[in-house]
Amino acid sequence: MLTRLQVDKPGQDGDQVQEVVGEPWCSALGADVVERRSAPLAHRRPLAGGEPLAHHAHAADVAGDRKSNSPDKAAREVTSGAHTEGWTSWVRISDGKTLDTLRQELLDRMARQTKKSDTGDGHLSLSLERHKKLKRARRRADEHVPESFQLRELIGLWGAKRRSQELMQLVEVDLANHGLTARPGLMQAQPADSIKLVHSVEGHERLSPTVGALPSAGAGIEGVKENADLQAAFTLMLLKDYSQVPVFSRSKNPVLCGAITWKSMARAMNSDPNCSLTQAIEPCDPVESHRELLEVIPEIQDKGFVFVNGNDGQVSGIVTTTDVAQRYSEAAIPFLLIGVIDTLLRRTVAENIPMSLINTLCSPEGERPKDLVSANNMTMGHYKSVLENPEGWNRLGWPVDRAAFIKQLGVIVKIRNDIMHFNPDPLPPDCVVQLKSMISLLRDHSRV
Repeated sequence: MLTRLQVDKPGQDGDQVQEVVGEPWCSALGADVVERRSAPLAHRRPLAGGEPLAHHAHAADVAGDRKSNSPDKAAREVTSGAHTEGWTSWVRISDGKTLDTLRQELLDRMARQTKKSDTGDGHLSLSLERHKKLKRARRRADEHVPESFQLRELIGLWGAKRRSQELMQLVEVDLANHGLTARPGLMQAQPADSIKLVHSVEGHERLSPTVGALPSAGAGIEGVKENADLQAAFTLMLLKDYSQVPVFSRSKNPVLCGAITWKSMARAMNSDPNCSLTQAIEPCDPVESHRELLEVIPEIQDKGFVFVNGNDGQVSGIVTTTDVAQRYSEAAIPFLLIGVIDTLLRRTVAENIPMSLINTLCSPEGERPKDLVSANNMTMGHYKSVLENPEGWNRLGWPVDRAAFIKQLGVIVKIRNDIMHFNPDPLPPDCVVQLKSMISLLRDHSRV
């Protein structure tokens, strides 16, 4: 008996592949892929002993045609929790095609339809060029020779010059639709990094910033060879204002031998005033740029620094306690200002608009959000939903243009998202001015 899975028939927007964030995964396949309300699918997985993939029944068949919101989740259910890539393991029984194959066929068909309707305005041409390059990248990934892009070149396929949380979500969805993921992650990569597009199953998701997200990790650093004089390291540290320098081997392909620090130099010279450079070397191992920063912070705290290996396996930079503090202090002032804006908005809304109306305006379908029991549970998105509605805005009685205010609030929300999601791109140079201006307006008109 083959494992079967309930598949919801998509609605009229089922072909909008780029807008399936949060939608049932089957919607991305288009109406013609799923012929009936319940389309029979089989789960395909390796048999014991490493035999080739084949249709295979599993004891934990999905009983009662239960629904699942992703192929991966459904695959885990029928394999008792084993990690399986759902898009390639579920096949349509009628022809044996995987969901991934059906998805690629749909993308090609959409591209052909787009080409027919292209009016030359640039938007559709960009979409076609993006599909062409991602299709090529998928082919290269199949050949295990992943395509590489510079960060700016990659996001340029979406007509963008700077990263944002909304753009990254769209890019990740488009890449996922082609069965691809970026390595290193788009939010961790530095502007000069080379990004490889690999199969989704080869990628890895990072839940916190990586070491490579810090600018100094890829900024390069001068070092000395192990046969140099200690005086050379001493001079380099003085000239460059370094607290430590890497020491490399004399080989054709030099490897990291360790580091010279002021502390290690003083200790060596205290034991032997005529000591050599090798006597002052402090052992240290470089960390990979894709390591999560939270994992590495204890080592940075202990030694005061770590050397970082780039994607090519060579030392690409150094991260010190100062770098970590500086990176997050840059976001500290905007973070605190956004906290003030949140407080002022919450008080303004709470004092002028009843909770019954707030819940109505935040719930277009009339369902009261479970978490909005008071204004203390509101988010920036909730404030925007309430105030962009004339019924909520008019309760304030402000002599301020509603459209202009809501537009600027949208800018504030984007700044807030960049900070909270650790966007490695610099914040807009005038972001502090914009935040302070919003605070002044709220204080002048809210009387709170």
